[in-house]
Amino acid sequence: MTYKILAVDGGGIRGIIPATITEFIERETGRSASQLFDMFIGTSTGAILTAGLVTPTERGGRVVRRYGAREIMRIYRNLGSQVFQDADLATVLEPLEKPNPLKAKKMIESIQRLHEPLHSVRNLERLLGEQYGDITMKDVLKRLLLTTYDLQSRSPLVFDSAEHKNRKVAKVVAASAAAPAFFAPVRMPRAGGQRYLLTDGGVCLSNPALHACIVAMSEGVRKEDMVVVSIGTGHAQSPGVGDDIENWGPWQWMLRMGLLDVMFDAMADAADQQLALLLGANYHRLQVALPPEDVHLDDGSAAYVDRLHNYTQAFINDDLSGGGRLRRVIEAVRS
Repeated sequence: MTYKILAVDGGGIRGIIPATITEFIERETGRSASQLFDMFIGTSTGAILTAGLVTPTERGGRVVRRYGAREIMRIYRNLGSQVFQDADLATVLEPLEKPNPLKAKKMIESIQRLHEPLHSVRNLERLLGEQYGDITMKDVLKRLLLTTYDLQSRSPLVFDSAEHKNRKVAKVVAASAAAPAFFAPVRMPRAGGQRYLLTDGGVCLSNPALHACIVAMSEGVRKEDMVVVSIGTGHAQSPGVGDDIENWGPWQWMLRMGLLDVMFDAMADAADQQLALLLGANYHRLQVALPPEDVHLDDGSAAYVDRLHNYTQAFINDDLSGGGRLRRVIEAVRS
């Protein structure tokens, strides 16, 4: 019996990319993701998607999935309009990239904005509460793992539906998606009257596929019997690096190179390489290449969401015309 795992990276509003790819997989197989996969793991925006795919509802006396990937794509549009409604990080930083004394007011406003979270975690929690209601981790249709990082203990904390059964899904997803600087951390009670102080799981597991693989193997699943489908949220094509990089300081690294993106991409790519070595043909990585100037976490505009959808559709079409990875994924999860 093949044990199938779906893993989804973090990436903010770019979660529309794996949602679009998952919708294609569901459409091509004629089955829901909760029917195709045995274990789901998500980081940050990947937590929003994977939790949505295994959220239950009752229809005609039967417990079935509440959302397909198509419905979750609509959730991302709400995320843009209801949560990422303030200026995105790129807009905030723009006046500081090339300081101009004639724009001193805008520079001061940008500096002030950088002294507080860019977006309201309450709006995030409200939206997720509307989507997941009061369901707990024990209610989900399949095994679900959601990654977070506890700032109190400085250690990863992965919520597992097999262990953390009474945790509300909406709260855990909010914690997994609360990216540092973009949102305030999420507090959650723990044993002994203490509290977790939780932030985005991407801090430690931007590509959570390897963790899920290790959990499954620790429970007796052989790697020969495992299929892992890992979906990214878009990878920036290299803009090229000039000779002046030797003279860069912190500011150039942050703005021109996108230091945080480099660090998160590096973690994700390392997990990707390790899984390819471990599982060989049983590992499938799906990643969309994005123009370097169009990689954002919190641009919630309808225009940007549309561009992400179009990039993903182009990826799907190009891959199918070349008889590539998506066909192999469809065959692997169908069996």
